[in-house]
Amino acid sequence: MGSRLSPILSDIFCHMMEEKIILKLTENGVILHYNLYVDDCILIIKRDTELLIQTEMNSYDHFLNFTFEKMVDNELPFLDTCIYLDAEKNPQLKFYRKPTASEVKMNFKKSVAPKKYKISSLTGEIYRAVNCTSTLKDREDALGQITNLYEKNGYRKDLINSKIKELRGRNF
Repeated sequence: MGSRLSPILSDIFCHMMEEKIILKLTENGVILHYNLYVDDCILIIKRDTELLIQTEMNSYDHFLNFTFEKMVDNELPFLDTCIYLDAEKNPQLKFYRKPTASEVKMNFKKSVAPKKYKISSLTGEIYRAVNCTSTLKDREDALGQITNLYEKNGYRKDLINSKIKELRGRNF
C-alpha cells in the first residue's frame, strides 16, 4: 500500500514536468492544447510531432513512461467519453463504456444496499450521459444504453425514465 503522500507528490512531480516540458512545447506551437486529469493527458498537437513530444516527456525522468493513443477511425476514447470527428471534421463527445466493462450493477431487486445508493448509481450514470455528450443523437443513444443496462439489473423503466426526465430538466 502506498503512502498517503503519494498522490500529492505525484501531482507536484507532474506539475514540475509540465512547467519544464509542456510549457516549452506549447510556447513553441508543437502542443496546441493540453489537459491533465489525474494520470490521463489529452493533447492536440501539430501533425507528425508525436515522437518528439513523447521523447521530451519521457526524458524528464527515467521512472516516467508516457504512452500515446492516437485516433482510430476518427475516434479516441478518453475517460468516460469518446472524442470523435463528425462528418464536417468537428470534434464531438459521446458516452463511452470500455468493451471490458461489466454489465453488472447493483441489482435493484436483489441487492442488500440501501435504495438511495441504487438510485444514486443510476442518477450518476444518467448525469454523465447528459453532460458528456455533445449532440442530441449521442445523448439519446447513451440514455438508451443506460436504460437497457439498468433494466437488465432489475430497475423499473418508470424509475429510470423519471430520473432521466429529472436530469434533463436541470440540464437542457
